Amino acid sequence: MKRFFLITTIFVFYVLFFGKNVYSETDTYIFEKELLKYINDYRAKHNRSRLVFDKALNDLAKDHSQFMHKNNILSHSNFNKRFNMSGRNLCMENVGWNWHTPESQFEAWKESKNHRTAMLHEDIKVVGISRVGLYVTFFACR
Repeated sequence: MKRFFLITTIFVFYVLFFGKNVYSETDTYIFEKELLKYINDYRAKHNRSRLVFDKALNDLAKDHSQFMHKNNILSHSNFNKRFNMSGRNLCMENVGWNWHTPESQFEAWKESKNHRTAMLHEDIKVVGISRVGLYVTFFACR
C-alpha cells in the first residue's frame, strides 16, 4: 500500500510540475464532459440554468481548438465567423491553454472576471466545449 501511495504521489507531482498531460488525446471527451459538469455545477450555485451540449456549437469549438493547436496560439481569432456560423443571436467564448485537468481549467476561468461572466451569463443555454492538445474552447450561445 505504501508503495502504491508513493508511486501515485510521484506521478501526480511529475504531472503537476513538469507539464505532462493527465488527460491523453483519447481522453479528450472525458475532459470536455467533466469541464461542462464543473461549469454547470457552478451555474447551478448561482441560480443559472444548466447548459445543454450542442453538436453544432461543439464542431465550431473544435475547429477553433484545432486552429489554436495547429498555430500554437491562444486567441479568439475569427470569433465573429463562429458567431455568424452558429446562427444564434448571442454567443460567449472562453479559451484556455495548458491546464491539465478540467478542474484546473475551470478554476482559472472562474478566477477571471471576464471568463466567469461568460460562464455565468444567464441568457446562454447551449454549449460546445472542445479540447485539442492543450487548447480548450468553450463556445456557448442563446
